[in-house]
Amino acid sequence: MNTVNPYETLKAHVEKHRYPRGRNNGDAPLDPKRRRRDWERVVLHPDRTTIHRYSTDIITACPDGRVVLDFDGWESSPTTRTCATQALYLMGVRASVGSMRYKNLSQVCINLPSGIYKYYPNITLVQESGKWMPERTIPFSAKVRDTERTSAFDEAIKASGFKNLFPILHMNAQPEDREYHPGAPELITDADCAEHWPGIVAWFKWHADYDMKTMHRHWLEHDRAKTWTAIMHRCKKEMTKIVDTDAHTI
Repeated sequence: MNTVNPYETLKAHVEKHRYPRGRNNGDAPLDPKRRRRDWERVVLHPDRTTIHRYSTDIITACPDGRVVLDFDGWESSPTTRTCATQALYLMGVRASVGSMRYKNLSQVCINLPSGIYKYYPNITLVQESGKWMPERTIPFSAKVRDTERTSAFDEAIKASGFKNLFPILHMNAQPEDREYHPGAPELITDADCAEHWPGIVAWFKWHADYDMKTMHRHWLEHDRAKTWTAIMHRCKKEMTKIVDTDAHTI
C-alpha cells in the first residue's frame, strides 16, 4: 500500500515555490498563489520541514513520516486551525482541525478518516495500514455539575434563612422592587445581606415585556416554582467542573 511522506511532499513544495530573495529567502509560501502571505510559510530544515505561522512552527513533518502538531496555545484561533487544515491537505494528510461542542464543552479536535480525536500539544500523527491516526490519544472532556459545590450551596441557603423566607419574599415582591445583583449566589447565603433578598426575588419574579407597536411595557409574573427554579439556575450555573470521559474518539 502506497503511503504519503509529508516531509518529502513539503520538501518538494519548497524546492518548487521557494522565495528567491529577501528575508524569507529559501522558504516557500504555504499558498503559492498568495505569495505575499509570507506569515504562513513552509520552512525546510536539515532534519525536518515545518509550517511556520507568524512566530510559531505549528506543524512539523519528520523524515520518518510522522507529523507533529503544536499550536503553542493558539488552538482556539480559527485562523490558526484553518492554516493547519490547509497545511495538512498540502502534505497529503486527510485531516482537518476544528472545534466541536461535546458534553457541554467546546473542544479542539482533529478530524481524521479513522475518527475524531481531541487535540493536545505535540500530538503526533502516524500512518497505520495507510490510515492516519494519533500515536497517542487522550480522552475527551466533559463539563458536569459540581455536586459538592451545589450541595454546600443548598445547605448555605438553608442556614442563612433564605429558603424558609422565600415564599414570603415571593408573595410580596413587586416590579418596582427589582434589583440586579451579579453576586446573588453570595448574597442569599449570607444572613447579613438579607436587605438585598427582596430585590433579588423580585428580579426573577417579574420580567418586562414590550408591545412593539405601542412600545408599552408591561410586566410578566412568574409563579413561585418558576421563580425558585430561575434563581437556582442562575446561582448554580457556574458550579461546574471539567472531568475526563471514557471517549478517546467519536
